[in-house]
Amino acid sequence: HDYVRASDDRARLSASDEAAIHELLARRLTAKIAREFDTADAVRDELRKVGVEVIDRDKLWRVVRPQALPSAAAPHPPPRPAAIPAAPPGGDRGGGVLPALVPGVPYEQQHDYR
Repeated sequence: HDYVRASDDRARLSASDEAAIHELLARRLTAKIAREFDTADAVRDELRKVGVEVIDRDKLWRVVRPQALPSAAAPHPPPRPAAIPAAPPGGDRGGGVLPALVPGVPYEQQHDYR
């Protein structure tokens, strides 16, 4: 593609974000050349969704919302803890299973007080 980044764009980009932007710009240009305008519009919308503005008249692009870029996304939540194995049968109140204590969960919330 022949789009260049606007000279006044000061947003910091990771190499992977910039490569992804260039890939989308190339896909969009290829679609426009093939007169697949619905596809070109969909790619433009995808660029907008990640915070990139395209100025076709000047063949420029710029980041308008850096927080929308993939590298700015919140980190993945920590993995959920593995299931806590049940205690052997024969616990309190006649044959029930003793619940295991779960760190960070109040004791009252771990037991059935019916």
